[in-house]
Amino acid sequence: MWRCSFLVLMVVLIVLLTILATTVTSAVVRAECPAGELPKCPFPDGPYSTFFPHPNDCRWFFHCSNGVAFCKVCPADLHWNVALETCDFPFRAGCISTGTPSTPPTPTPRRPTPTPRRPTPRTTTTTTTTPAPPCPPGELPKCPFPDGPYSTFFPHPNDCHWFFHCSHGVPFCKVCPAGLHWNAKLDTCDFPFRAGCV
Repeated sequence: MWRCSFLVLMVVLIVLLTILATTVTSAVVRAECPAGELPKCPFPDGPYSTFFPHPNDCRWFFHCSNGVAFCKVCPADLHWNVALETCDFPFRAGCISTGTPSTPPTPTPRRPTPTPRRPTPRTTTTTTTTPAPPCPPGELPKCPFPDGPYSTFFPHPNDCHWFFHCSHGVPFCKVCPAGLHWNAKLDTCDFPFRAGCV
């Protein structure tokens, strides 16, 4: 008789633990990558990280590593800035979220209007690029080799605006945009009060 009672008690205990575990895990909110087409990531990785904007949501972006696209979200209300390849303020990022994939407008056919041809003078265009600011002095971190399934980051030891991004065992020094600090807990640039860097 006591064996039957013990068995019933064990079954009830297992059911209660299962319900408790389900309740606890469903209370944890995890951000999931919005639906959208995955980019084709290069393999093997080049000397610099490869990023792609998310096609449907300005807050999200893809970070390529070893041919795999990892979907990541910008902190706070920042948007992915394609030109700077980092999270940035929305007015600087220049992205407009639509919630649906953006499709280019289809051109409407028009009858060409004849214009007189004039010779155009030859012009030469010179493009200059501004070099990135140099990495502040400080000890370089020891990056893992080979790369793991996720990117590895380290905070800069002397400057909260800077961080290191590891790729193939090499630390690449990078800077956060517009007064943001590196948040070592979230592995992303963030507002100084949230980053906790001193």
